[in-house]
Amino acid sequence: MHSRIFKRFPSFVFLTLHLLLACCPNVSFSKPLFQPYDASRLRLTTQLQGSYVQNFDTYNRANVALETKSPAFNPDEADKVLNVECRDENMIIMKIRDPIALEEVQQWPVNVILMISQHWHCFNKEETLFYMTYDINVDFEREEASFQVNPCDMSDHTDTFSLSLTYHKVTKHVPDTPSSDVEETKKMGIFARIINFFKRLFRKSEQKVKTMINNNKEVNLYKENVVDLNILYDSEKNASSKRNFALSTAQPGISQSLICVDCYTHGKAAITLHIEGQMLPRVNISKAFISVHGDLEFNFDIRLDRGLPVIVKSSDVRIMSVPLTPFHIPGLFSIGPKLSLTAAAGATTTVIGSLYTGANIAYRNFHIEASLAGNRPHLTTTGFEPIITPKDASADFALASSVFGTLKPQLSMSLNLLNGALVTKAGLEFASTLGAIVSVGSQSMCENYKQIHIETSFGHSLSWFVHGKSSAFVSFERKIVGRKCI
Repeated sequence: MHSRIFKRFPSFVFLTLHLLLACCPNVSFSKPLFQPYDASRLRLTTQLQGSYVQNFDTYNRANVALETKSPAFNPDEADKVLNVECRDENMIIMKIRDPIALEEVQQWPVNVILMISQHWHCFNKEETLFYMTYDINVDFEREEASFQVNPCDMSDHTDTFSLSLTYHKVTKHVPDTPSSDVEETKKMGIFARIINFFKRLFRKSEQKVKTMINNNKEVNLYKENVVDLNILYDSEKNASSKRNFALSTAQPGISQSLICVDCYTHGKAAITLHIEGQMLPRVNISKAFISVHGDLEFNFDIRLDRGLPVIVKSSDVRIMSVPLTPFHIPGLFSIGPKLSLTAAAGATTTVIGSLYTGANIAYRNFHIEASLAGNRPHLTTTGFEPIITPKDASADFALASSVFGTLKPQLSMSLNLLNGALVTKAGLEFASTLGAIVSVGSQSMCENYKQIHIETSFGHSLSWFVHGKSSAFVSFERKIVGRKCI
């Protein structure tokens, strides 16, 4: 009996260790998951590239590529590098238990760029570091290669760059069919059941990691969910979380008379962003692309208070800014996505009266693709035929007038590459305008000229921007929401 237990003990310890490693799946991956070429060799490259996964809950993935002026090496790319140790502020030692690989290192030139990820905690720094070697020594007995290094400013050694981001969430998907291990376990003894329990847990955690690494292909464990596009949305009440805010600020000639009674955006979308360009001799973005696919709903109810004039058009007012989950690999890049909402109000003439109107506007399964090649921006859309549900309108006017309010939700991405070598911003802005034309007397178009005629309309436009210099703009046809004689 004892011999049987001890024979199985090594397997038990092995599986227990794997279980301990698998118990922290939500920790951010600081080690890049990439092998662009034969990982069994220690070849140098001028194409540093990799894919970073933020964590298993949000599954934000960023692909980074740097074309370097000098040969470069990342130990995370090679299976033969077992450990990286940083000593005495200017020495990096790599443990390499392969004589052929050590011979390759021996043939390297003196000056090589080393990319040391935060995975190695080099010199007690929690960030990705770059160094230029000035002396290389190989010790075959110790099975290690040592490098004398100086810190390297990658902005001076990078010709071109590219950065891609896929931003969405994932939720764990539990298969409906039970595992065949369940029936097998019933036939086992108590110790065998424990072993089988660990095996099942290990296989699940192993499959989880393989799923994430395997070319971004999700198999059975994960099901994609999109990112929330909610601004001022109370899901419990299905209404605005900030009611009755002004669409303009009080200033000479413009009052805070136009009020957003119940305004919010509600939706979900999957987001992909790609930017590439030159770092030298100066930063220049040559190509950019953003894709947003999902559903979006506006609720836009406005009220004009009696006796408070609105003149022409107010400047934009920032209503709210909602940061999404940031994505940060210290020393390499940071991405700060954000949702924000601005508003504006106006009228064609001074108005004296009161008004209430509104509409719910929904876009189902919309798709936006915006690109930039050189200085030529381009924007295409599908699914932007709004489903409009009008609200009951009311008005009390002494003079004919036209009033409008505008909401501008914006999705933006702030990007910082190589500690400020590239700082830029890209994003999309959707402008939605709800307007009301009020006519009285003989111009009211009503059977009774004493009635007030109100026509509510909705207009929308879409624009995108990158690096503060390029944009594309699409304006959609104005829609009549409703007409009413009061």
